[in-house]
Amino acid sequence: MTKKLTPRLGYLLLVSSSWCLTALPSASYGQEEQPTSLQETYEDWMVQCQTVVVTDIKTKNCELSQELRQKDTNQRVLAIGIVPASGDKETSATIIAPFGLALAKGLSVEVADKELVSGTYKTCLPAGCIVELKLPTEMIKTLALNEKATIVMTASGTDQPMRTNISLKGFLKAWNRLVALSKQ
Repeated sequence: MTKKLTPRLGYLLLVSSSWCLTALPSASYGQEEQPTSLQETYEDWMVQCQTVVVTDIKTKNCELSQELRQKDTNQRVLAIGIVPASGDKETSATIIAPFGLALAKGLSVEVADKELVSGTYKTCLPAGCIVELKLPTEMIKTLALNEKATIVMTASGTDQPMRTNISLKGFLKAWNRLVALSKQ
C-alpha cells in the first residue's frame, strides 16, 4: 500500500535532503522526457523543484531554501524553506530550528532590528523543531532589499535569546526564478 505525502511534508523533505539533477529515461524513443527534479543555486539560496505524478496528474512542487551548518561538524543548525503562493494559499515559510529551545516562546524573524513575523512551533521531528510562517508580499520585498535576516529563538532553561543570521545574498534572483518555475 502506498501512502500519499502531504505537500507540506514533501516540502520539509525537500528542505532536509540534498538533491541531484535527474531525468528519467524515456519509455518511447524520440519523445523527450522533462526532468523530474531541478536544483539551482543563487549565491546563498537554493531553488528546488520536483515533479510528482500521482494517478496521471503531474504536480510540480518548488521551494526556495537555505541551510546553515556548523563549520567544524557540518551539523545543520537551521533550515528555511519558502514556498510561493498558489491558488488560495499564501506564500509560506517553514523553519527547522535546533533542539534545546523554549518552545512556548516561539520564534521570530527580524530585518534591520525590526520584527517582520513571529510564529509558534508546530512540532519537533528528528530533523528539528518546525515553525510555519505566512509571508505577505511586503515581507518578500523587505527580504529582497536587505542583506540579512535574523532568526530569534529562546534557549530552554536560560530563557536567553539566540540570534541566528540568514544571508539574503541571492534571495531576489532565487525568488524570481522560483516564481517563474512555479508558473510553468
